[in-house]
Amino acid sequence: MKSNFNQLANRRINITIGILYLFIIVCSVFSILYIPSKLFANENVVTTIGNIRTFNFLFRLSLLCDVIVFLCEIVLAVLLYELLRHVSRRLSMIAVLYRLAMAFVMSINLLNYFFVLILLSGASYLAVFETDQLYALVMLFINAHKYGEYIWSIFFALHLMVFGYLIFKSGFFPKISGILMMAGSLGHLSESFKNFLIPDSEMLTMITSLFLLFSFIGEMSFVFCLLFKVGKYKHLTVVSTN
Repeated sequence: MKSNFNQLANRRINITIGILYLFIIVCSVFSILYIPSKLFANENVVTTIGNIRTFNFLFRLSLLCDVIVFLCEIVLAVLLYELLRHVSRRLSMIAVLYRLAMAFVMSINLLNYFFVLILLSGASYLAVFETDQLYALVMLFINAHKYGEYIWSIFFALHLMVFGYLIFKSGFFPKISGILMMAGSLGHLSESFKNFLIPDSEMLTMITSLFLLFSFIGEMSFVFCLLFKVGKYKHLTVVSTN
């Protein structure tokens, strides 16, 4: 009876992790990829600000999605620790701390977009700024948010490296998922350092895109295993290696 209860509890945790992962992916695609591609026109300040004003609801909705993402990340980090602590408590804790650090930076970085909303709110105290100055500040905070993404991406890359290793060593999930995650972590690191050091490198951009694809495939295969009971994880009785 107790064994059946534990299996049911584990199954619920696995499904919760899978659903959280999918929720985070959907919200992130909307706020990190779709909204910037729709609203931000490179260095065209007038067009960008016009888009933000025209599609103000979508911009605000992306902020809500970001809030949901980093709140879900906290819960996901704890559940991933529960899932993989039997492989290695120490490494699982390191992976959790990297993910929590990422969520913290994400939450702070979101302030940059709120500053954009404030600057375009038309508040009376903003009349001290000339139009060009106001527009320049808006672009400053938009660009600052982008660099904030490069910072939290470093923490995510380190999480993914450790997390992928735990998946690889677990013996309950496909080893290829762990390998792809570890390879994908190099893509996130490369993306961050490329934009800090050599943002115009086309070759590095192509290499980065390839490794990011590895990351996506590795994580999605892991989610697939959790949601559809693929592999041996449903019999999870791993003994800690520490």
